[in-house]
Amino acid sequence: MKEAATRWEAFRADDLIITNLDESVRRGVVYSIMKELSLPLFAFGIGSRVPDDFEYATKERVLDLIFRITEQQVSDHSGSERWKE
Repeated sequence: MKEAATRWEAFRADDLIITNLDESVRRGVVYSIMKELSLPLFAFGIGSRVPDDFEYATKERVLDLIFRITEQQVSDHSGSERWKE
């Protein structure tokens, strides 16, 4: 991602849009590239359907993606959510 950002540096971007997050193994790189380039994340893509699979980057959603919070939750028999152990 850094290499791609360096190639586009002449355009002086105000923010980032990252695609194919659904195919990434380490999503923490999103935070790393934001810090390294000093740019905020505007949106991200988590699938191949454009524009349906693009989401605006809220703090809560980005943390959810990085730490895979939603993927770690399971429902018990009462229907309430709990953390996997």
